[in-house]
Amino acid sequence: MVLDLDELLHALATNSPLPTNNSSAIPRTRQGTTESAQATPDTPASACDRFFALPELITYLVNNILDPQQLSILMQCSKLLKAICKPRFYRDVDLTGVKGLDRADSIPAMQALAKNTRLVRSIKADIIFAVHYVTSVIIGRDDALKAQGKPAKIPNLLGVPSAVKSTRFTAMTNLTSLYLSMDVAHGYEMRPFYMPDVESNVRRTAHLAWIYNLSPNLVDIKLEFWQVWEYQDIQDFPKSIHLLSKLKNLTLRIALHRQHWHHFASTMYFCAPHSLQKLRIEYVDMADMMHGPPSHVFGPAYADEAAERRKSRRGNAGWKKAAPRRQGPLSELKVLAVPGLLVDTKGEFAFYLEQSPNLEHLSIPQLDRTIKVNDVLQLVHQHCPKLNSIAGNEIQMEQVAKIMPGAILLLPEQTLTQIDWTGFKEDPSLDYRKLLKRHSTTIQRIYMNLCRDISSKTIQAVLTECSGLEEFIVLAHSWNCSTKIDLEDAVKPWVCTRLTKLTLRVAFPDLRPALIGRAATLKPYYERASPFFLTWEEREQFSQLEKLYTNIGSLTRLEELTLWAKPIPPANANPQVIADNGPPDDWWISYRFYSFPGLLSLGDTKIGRPGYLHLLKGLKNLRVLMGSVSIDARETTKTVWWDEIEYMEKHWPKLMKTEFLQHHKAIVDGTSWHAPIAWLLTRRPRGFTQSMYGMPALQRSGC
Repeated sequence: MVLDLDELLHALATNSPLPTNNSSAIPRTRQGTTESAQATPDTPASACDRFFALPELITYLVNNILDPQQLSILMQCSKLLKAICKPRFYRDVDLTGVKGLDRADSIPAMQALAKNTRLVRSIKADIIFAVHYVTSVIIGRDDALKAQGKPAKIPNLLGVPSAVKSTRFTAMTNLTSLYLSMDVAHGYEMRPFYMPDVESNVRRTAHLAWIYNLSPNLVDIKLEFWQVWEYQDIQDFPKSIHLLSKLKNLTLRIALHRQHWHHFASTMYFCAPHSLQKLRIEYVDMADMMHGPPSHVFGPAYADEAAERRKSRRGNAGWKKAAPRRQGPLSELKVLAVPGLLVDTKGEFAFYLEQSPNLEHLSIPQLDRTIKVNDVLQLVHQHCPKLNSIAGNEIQMEQVAKIMPGAILLLPEQTLTQIDWTGFKEDPSLDYRKLLKRHSTTIQRIYMNLCRDISSKTIQAVLTECSGLEEFIVLAHSWNCSTKIDLEDAVKPWVCTRLTKLTLRVAFPDLRPALIGRAATLKPYYERASPFFLTWEEREQFSQLEKLYTNIGSLTRLEELTLWAKPIPPANANPQVIADNGPPDDWWISYRFYSFPGLLSLGDTKIGRPGYLHLLKGLKNLRVLMGSVSIDARETTKTVWWDEIEYMEKHWPKLMKTEFLQHHKAIVDGTSWHAPIAWLLTRRPRGFTQSMYGMPALQRSGC
């Protein structure tokens, strides 16, 4: 007998005995005997007695298996279990997502967290929690000063809600990892711990400085969705980072006006502490976003403050403060991914590389057009002997397209581990298969983002040459560009069987009867009854699709799969027929119109209709399935139903996120798709997320 985890938790919660008729169900000690053997046959040991008799099992479950919700259940069983689980429960605190936000907005949960801040090593939260935490610490310190008859250091704390005053946090001095989402969702002002400081970037930056001061042992910092409308709002941020002497990883995702990118990037580079190993700054141009702070994110307080700054500002030189500068090189830096850096001369580029002598990953900065490609390659070869990963940037696509192949050829054979071909445009004069062969056994990740006109043969070369590949992402610049792999090239056996993430767009002829002029005499294959038949073209295409699905099914380590279908109509097809039967003009959603033929169907053995879902039964680790996998498309509404959903549930036990429902109307012929999908949701107790295009009633978070 093998005990189910839920049965174990239930037995521990109720202190009920577990079946003991099979001794093999009880884990054994090193001597091969069971600790519960001391219990007499007439009096079976309780679940708790048997559980506590195996300290190794307890430690393993607490540290590796149980999630926070399950730990919370155990902590309520007994004082001993609470003492065992508490350090793990508070070690990594996640206050994001639906469940995390519920916890962050719960006064009892925050009071409990405030009592155990010494146990916190890692925390994921939003800016509202950050402001709440810092304010609570300040209030506690000021109250201590008042008790001693001393004046408060920060007496002016207006607008502090009673909920904040009821939670007295102490400093998280043992905190080593911090993730903060700087974005503020709709309805933030209704949350119990909301304070006006959330609305001001100046105050938010001040609260970040407080957090860094309270947690001097920080090693990892990640800030995301930070919208900065005025640069001076964050000009004190580099100073607070400069003081973190143990910091190793710094990742920022920030929306900032393009004219400030270089100043912020260079300031962060020269302020970074010597201990830094990874510096990554991803930019979004505020000009591409809304004009002015959106009303649902920033309130009137921010608007008034920003207006005053605009009136008093007299050029950039008047408000940019001098930031502290690091003395000496960043000898520990291994990853430099700051595409916002502007490099005007060859000497300036050489200086950056000299300051980072141990780089392993380099994102090409924005180089002046006067800098020659050969000079760039020479400097990289001279100053980056440990380089094994290189990335382009989407701003200078043509220049990067020349640098990247040269860098791949420049590095010693079988040393490159990652290529980020952002903005890649293929050069027809180069043999990319030969380039990839130089590093075919060591390349682990290839990203082709915002790419233009990558040939099918180049993508095929990646799949058939790079045996060590773990992640392969191909994102086209637009739906109409020629970046895709043709079906005939995708059927050759793949050697990259270690893949965990795969994103591809596959092109194949569109053989629907309406497009080939046979709508009057031929129904789509999925609507044909017995005697079932396929045309010669359909048999040939299904034969190739079967080989493609076999290749995908061989990727037993696959965790995330995104497959986009690009059916190509016949050259002589009537444009009006294409418009009536084709996807919308919007390339971003057009892939949702299709589903890969036979991919999600088990077929119909009675009439001989093809189906290839069984070829994917080996994807036991699949967590995410996206792309042209709609089960409410024209084809899949006829070929996918309960049997297929049950098959997926059985053979894809880790599936947590899909794009199964991609149309707002998920009712076909009076039959609702609620039943099978709702059933699938119940089989994923830890959460199942339907795509944003799916029906809201079927969405559940927690993945």
